[in-house]
Amino acid sequence: MVADQLYTLGETADYLRVSVSTVLREVRRGRLRALKIQRQWRFLGGDIQRYLVAVATDTYTA
Repeated sequence: MVADQLYTLGETADYLRVSVSTVLREVRRGRLRALKIQRQWRFLGGDIQRYLVAVATDTYTA
């Protein structure tokens, strides 16, 4: 994943191994940054990497 390269919604979902709807939900929640260019979502590689680090270090309580 190249930090300054733009990735599509589908590419991002594939990389994260989640569904497209999960990626969009994370965008709506503000956990994953995204750009909307001509009605299409784009994601910077660096933002995807930061999201992965945040999720990996996130602590969940039951």
